[in-house]
Amino acid sequence: MAANTINSCTWYRFTLVHRPGFSLDIINDGDAHEDGKLQIAPTGCYTGQHWQLIPSLSGQYRLRTWYTGPDMYLDVRSENDLDPHLTSEGPKIGRCWYVVLNNDGTVKLQLQIAGQDYFLGSKYDESWSRNWRPFLSERGDPSQIWKMESVGRVNPNFDTKPHDVGW
Repeated sequence: MAANTINSCTWYRFTLVHRPGFSLDIINDGDAHEDGKLQIAPTGCYTGQHWQLIPSLSGQYRLRTWYTGPDMYLDVRSENDLDPHLTSEGPKIGRCWYVVLNNDGTVKLQLQIAGQDYFLGSKYDESWSRNWRPFLSERGDPSQIWKMESVGRVNPNFDTKPHDVGW
């Protein structure tokens, strides 16, 4: 999928190429969705796996899910804590992401922090839900390659207007 074909009125799912059948999702038990915790979960028709990409003027995107609504975006906690999660509006560190197209049509989700490039991937962690969790890393590895597929149209009542504060 070419970055210029990304439509902010479309829901997308990010499925791991190295773990077919598993996608980027929100933990939705109790209040975890309010904490914006992410997981790698079996692929399904779940609103936590429906991602909307809001374009910025710089060619980057802000990512949010149907499940958490229009006010929470994919981010990291700080320059020193690169834990990817969803967070509500406010001055945050890494709100805008590049969607990097690979030659085979897969993508990488790239974040620049303090001049460094980081990529969203997954890693094994026994203490994490379903044992695989999202993480950011500078190094390139197969866990950072995603299949990005369209899974539906965003409801016109869901806020799709780009926000011009800070970008």
